[in-house]
Amino acid sequence: MPYLFYRGYFKNIAITIITFLFFLVLPGFFIGMNYNLFLLNQWWSVINPTHQEHLIETGIGVHSLVAMMVFFTETTGEIDYRRNILNLSHQNVEIILNFSRIFLLFLSLFFLKSQPFKKETNNLKSFWELSYFVLMIPLLMPHQQKYGFLLVCPMIYYLLYFFIGTFYSPIKTKAYYSAFYTFVACMIIYSPIYGSSVIGKFLFELTQHYRLLSFATLFLIPIAIYCSPSKFEYFIRKQLC
Repeated sequence: MPYLFYRGYFKNIAITIITFLFFLVLPGFFIGMNYNLFLLNQWWSVINPTHQEHLIETGIGVHSLVAMMVFFTETTGEIDYRRNILNLSHQNVEIILNFSRIFLLFLSLFFLKSQPFKKETNNLKSFWELSYFVLMIPLLMPHQQKYGFLLVCPMIYYLLYFFIGTFYSPIKTKAYYSAFYTFVACMIIYSPIYGSSVIGKFLFELTQHYRLLSFATLFLIPIAIYCSPSKFEYFIRKQLC
């Protein structure tokens, strides 16, 4: 919604709001409006970023910036392995969490790189921008499960497109290879290899305990910054010369 507003897609905003409200109300016709309202209230209490209950999430299977706060304060997890590298108070952890959220939101200006209410004419850049905004959702919102990180798929598709299109460019640098190999490492976490049936239940739960999925998602952000559409076009031009 903020992206559509910034780009001046006001008609799309109206359509989005109407569609969103329709699908929120729709179950009420089958399960009753009161029960539907009760479920919506329960859902909001789970995803509300300002809820104190979700300041620190210690359990296995949850990911996001909130879940990563276990590295800054002592917690008791489901596996008896220490995670915290600092032992800060909950108040200080909340400051770190909110600063991290603000930083990611502020970083979106790097992806936009234009004045407000000006539509983007480059389709590749539009996809790159939207991919970042969608990627932020599971990171910023609390109590995110693994399936919530399907929202990272657009960024993965973009980066695959970038690396496939530029792989044979003659001007690749150390920074390019660093971004490429980091991307490959992240893709292991997003592949079917990363599952209890392949790597075993204990190792899978251990990686969940240490929030590898959250780290892999965060690493995609600097990779995406390096793999900008302008750099893609630059590599392609040099490749054709």
